[in-house]
Amino acid sequence: WIASSDQHAPLDLVIANAGVSGGTADGQEGYEQVRQIFDVNIDGVLNTIFPAIEAMTIRQKGQIAIISSIAGFMGLPNAPAYCASKAAVIGMMKSIAADFITQGLRANAICPGTVESPSWHERVRSQATNEKEIENVRKAFVDRQPMGRIGQPNEIAELAIYLASNESSFVTGQAISIDGGWTNT
Repeated sequence: WIASSDQHAPLDLVIANAGVSGGTADGQEGYEQVRQIFDVNIDGVLNTIFPAIEAMTIRQKGQIAIISSIAGFMGLPNAPAYCASKAAVIGMMKSIAADFITQGLRANAICPGTVESPSWHERVRSQATNEKEIENVRKAFVDRQPMGRIGQPNEIAELAIYLASNESSFVTGQAISIDGGWTNT
């Protein structure tokens, strides 16, 4: 699909956004759960970026943006495989940025913190023991945020647009946190 899309209209930016979280309440992940997280979070990214890299290096131009997570910088409780998978794609991005810089390719990682999304709403519901408690769980997420709010999907999109623009032509090999200051605290 990526190769076909590139033939139709050359791709300037490819965003590899693959991710599932399988964190467990008791801090233990079985082999099958870890394998599934790695298959989606790592292999999904690789399956997206390698066809793009091939096309972009031929043209000597392009930007790869990998959606990682602030979990790639730190060990979050109850999510060791998720954290490891997101750290792995940051490491991959840094190597790609170094390997292909002379061929006109840039690579960066976008590392969101908590963002309002269907998966975030599902996570809130899963942590609430009843309907009345949902607002308390949501408030607990917000209270952990230095900015006092949850990120919005359009804010992540704006960073991707910046990375695709000429304004970011000197930016490569960066894992950029977009987390309302969470990793600074």
